[in-house]
Amino acid sequence: MTSRSVLFIGPYDGPITGESIAFSQVYDNFVGPKCLVDLSKYGKNKVANNFFAIFRYIIILMNCKVSTIYLTNSRTLTGFLKDFIFIQVGH
Repeated sequence: MTSRSVLFIGPYDGPITGESIAFSQVYDNFVGPKCLVDLSKYGKNKVANNFFAIFRYIIILMNCKVSTIYLTNSRTLTGFLKDFIFIQVGH
């Protein structure tokens, strides 16, 4: 990972939904340095997905200069809390 990367946070692999297809297209077609936090890495296990995502997010922010964060937002209360952590830590 080089400096001035764009960090993408969203469902890259996993259940095929409109959100995951759109996110995958944006990530795959982005030209430039990029990092990925996949929110669907552990399938339907939301606890493992959220724990992994927050842990990976913090590691990336500590080791890489991120200029922009692309975050797909959640529509549930627990998803909002996870997104809130992403936004506050990235701020």
